[in-house]
Amino acid sequence: GAKLLDMNVPLDVAMLDEVVACMQNPNNPHHAMANEIMVAFQAHQDSWTRVSQILETSTYQPTKYFGLQILEDAIKYKWFIMPKEQREGIKQYIVGKILNLAADESTMRKERLFISKLNLVLVQKSEVLCENNMLILKLLSEEIFDFSKDQMTEKKTKALKESLNHEFVQIFRLCEFVLDKSTHIPLLTITLQTLLRFLSWIPLGFIFETNLVETLVKKFFATQAFRNDTIACLSEIAQLTDVPQSSGSTHPVNNSHTANSSTAPSLLSSSEEASSTINLHALALVRVNARDVVLGPKLGSGAFANVWRGTFLGDDVAVKVMHPNRVTVSQIQSFVGEIELMSWFTSPYIVKLVGASWTRPSDLQCVMEFMDGGDLKEYLDTHSSQEFAWADKYKHMYQIVEGLVYLHSLNIIHRDIKWMAPEVLQDQGYTISADIYSFGMILSEFDTHHVPYVDMVNPINGQPLVDSAIILKVVSGQLKPSFTDDCPRWIYDMAQQCLAHDPDQRPTAMQLSFIIANQLKDSTKSRLSLPPQA
Repeated sequence: GAKLLDMNVPLDVAMLDEVVACMQNPNNPHHAMANEIMVAFQAHQDSWTRVSQILETSTYQPTKYFGLQILEDAIKYKWFIMPKEQREGIKQYIVGKILNLAADESTMRKERLFISKLNLVLVQKSEVLCENNMLILKLLSEEIFDFSKDQMTEKKTKALKESLNHEFVQIFRLCEFVLDKSTHIPLLTITLQTLLRFLSWIPLGFIFETNLVETLVKKFFATQAFRNDTIACLSEIAQLTDVPQSSGSTHPVNNSHTANSSTAPSLLSSSEEASSTINLHALALVRVNARDVVLGPKLGSGAFANVWRGTFLGDDVAVKVMHPNRVTVSQIQSFVGEIELMSWFTSPYIVKLVGASWTRPSDLQCVMEFMDGGDLKEYLDTHSSQEFAWADKYKHMYQIVEGLVYLHSLNIIHRDIKWMAPEVLQDQGYTISADIYSFGMILSEFDTHHVPYVDMVNPINGQPLVDSAIILKVVSGQLKPSFTDDCPRWIYDMAQQCLAHDPDQRPTAMQLSFIIANQLKDSTKSRLSLPPQA
């Protein structure tokens, strides 16, 4: 460990791969030590200087992601205090790495998620380089579809269009990101000009099933610097043929097939769906045939969706389906975003996405791996403290926290651990600290085996506290969940830190992971050192 943390000696990347692999395996006897080393490595002020060596020589993908996370943190928190030559060096390295990975088609597809992460880091910190990328895309479209019309056969042109259609999801996402986030006039101008070159041949869904037209009209037409390019884009759109009408015509991305008999009808009419701004293109790469998904018994119900047990091509799966009697366009689009996000996850502590199926937007289904152990609440309800001992609970706590570590490393908030933090109840917004508060509530459930606050009573009438009274007390910091006298002291102390009323006083998921990992190590040692029974 000391060798990895010594920034004055060459980095042993093979050793780093071994430590990361050990950290990811909670059953490894050296897991806690590996976790401690990696926390210290990530926190070291010079760790970002090791990233290029990690990305170039590591043979273990999680190590590469770890290195890229260090680089992203350095850009986020140290960018403006770095010398100019270091900033330029980072930019040029990222560009070179992207070009190297994208040079070979098989490598590009294999490293798709890794390249996307590199792209995001690049776009965030180099609008000039992003501007150049847009220019390349513009020239690509012109070369293939404008200047080479007479040199290419119709068959080859069609093949190129189909190939670029498949890849245009990523191009469109980049254009959307720039048009929404950037204030750099040259970058916005070249983005509009690039978009113009693609409008004549891209799938119509990118135009009429997204907010593109609205963005052009409301955001860019009114600004003199962008008016001419915006008019050119709108004129190109106006000349398009086969534009979807509200009579129920659909784009190939959500073409209707024979309806799955297990899919309930939606209150949205076909005309409402066709005229909405629902964008399903982001799910094109994870789409599965709806006829291969068969629903079984219901597993649970939430605010806007049910989860069913089912099968996909004969394998057990869980299928999330929106409530058919109150689905809205905004809910569908939110559901699309949720599924798209899941498609990026590669953590063993996060439920895996199998795919998405639909015959029309309103019957969108999220097909996930089936977790046959049931949910935590049910397990706590049906098992006593003796049956579900603390040694086993530690492992479950650790896996929950590792899931949060992974999500928070991607700047993603879980938001659905069932218990809201005080600041969320006051509509002050979500941060990753809200997830930590929710985890503190889960620790109470681990200890008591019952829902928090169910044991709280009104001191005046002796009746259980009503929800409104609980919320008021939680918001004011007067109420926290209870813990039993048998709760391990370190669990209680950790829970109190998580339940701090001030979000800034709560620990991070990485800190919680370190605490629990050490306890797991100590409890394993204790069990191994017990004398044999007579």
